[in-house]
Amino acid sequence: MTLKPSSKLSWFLPLLIPVVLLVLWQIASDTGCLKPSILPSPFVIAATLLELLKSGELFKNLEVSLVRVLEGFLMGASLGLLVGFAMGLSKRMEGALSLITGLLRPIPTIAWIPALILWLGIGESSKVTVI
Repeated sequence: MTLKPSSKLSWFLPLLIPVVLLVLWQIASDTGCLKPSILPSPFVIAATLLELLKSGELFKNLEVSLVRVLEGFLMGASLGLLVGFAMGLSKRMEGALSLITGLLRPIPTIAWIPALILWLGIGESSKVTVI
């Protein structure tokens, strides 16, 4: 089976733009066009990743984040299922909750963050509640 000339390069083309962007990013970092405090160079990011992997700190932080996501999902899904079942099985409950659910639904999650920080503080409870 012979390959067409275009199919020989077909695996290469999707990689070209990300590689070019990484090279341009590194050049911009090296020449001082990008402040390291705003956007560190790809080499600095890779070195930091390796350091976090070696120290085990990355896995500790990843575990904390995964637990937060799991807690938030389980609480949100449980509450959503309970309220959904209640509204689906009872016309009275649907009438009682339809206004509040209709008003809260269009509010983006990110808009809740300042209010949750005020109500719950900046600890775990507000982070889990946002999730």
